[in-house]
Amino acid sequence: MRPKEALEALWKDGYFESVRSTGEIDKKLDSDYKISTTNLTSTLKNCKKFLRKIGHAKWRQLGPYEAKLAGSRKEVDYFAVFGIHPRIRKASQKLFLDGHYPSAILEAFKQVEIMVKEKAAIKGNFGTALMQEVFSANNPILRVNGNTTDSDEAEQKGFMMLFSGAVLGIRDPKAHSVVAQNDPIATMQYLGFASILCRMVDNATKVR
Repeated sequence: MRPKEALEALWKDGYFESVRSTGEIDKKLDSDYKISTTNLTSTLKNCKKFLRKIGHAKWRQLGPYEAKLAGSRKEVDYFAVFGIHPRIRKASQKLFLDGHYPSAILEAFKQVEIMVKEKAAIKGNFGTALMQEVFSANNPILRVNGNTTDSDEAEQKGFMMLFSGAVLGIRDPKAHSVVAQNDPIATMQYLGFASILCRMVDNATKVR
């Protein structure tokens, strides 16, 4: 078996789901396949179909959103496919592609809060207190609809809860504790939610 074939076999077995150093990979090839190569780094670089280099001499498998289209040299840009908001794309795309999923989520929801503050022209408040003041059902600074029906009032209250919940349940845990997040699909779903909130801010009307 050639080194590249062995690396592909390890990838299929899930070995590269965790970040691996070149030294670790070299030992694994020797122990599992009795393969020794004098230029492992070059061989790893030729595995772009399923591996990405992370930092210095470290490697991990490509996530679903980085995988190449079958029979094509183009990579799928899912940030464009899903219409991720430009502010989220700028804050999180590189972190996402480098596999820093918790940081990608944190930076996305930090952008949500920044956008709310900018649109509402408010200083001082932050977190859930900010969201409850800005999107208050009774006396909002930003209104998400025309407030002409009971349904509009319920929608305003619902988005106040969504913005508050995003801060309390997603951004704060990512900012104040070590949160394990290794799933690129779940990460992209979080970024999609942040993108929806950003677009709600874009479309909201400042009423006071």
